[in-house]
Amino acid sequence: MQRNRNHVGDYVEFKPGVHFGMEELLFDPQTSGGLLVSLPASFGREVLKKLEALGMPCGIVGRIVEKVEKEIIVE
Repeated sequence: MQRNRNHVGDYVEFKPGVHFGMEELLFDPQTSGGLLVSLPASFGREVLKKLEALGMPCGIVGRIVEKVEKEIIVE
């Protein structure tokens, strides 16, 4: 976990109130890999319903916004 935090930590901003456990989850090597999909917001709910119908645990976890100082902002 620490290696992941050391490698990408400068790209992440955690907003006040984010629990340390959430930070740890972001950097946990077990969650590294092809777990995220990026697609237009207009398709998000439709894709979510289809994945849920297949019995796949899923959820919308973020949104893409204009670039700011940090590449990842956790609220």
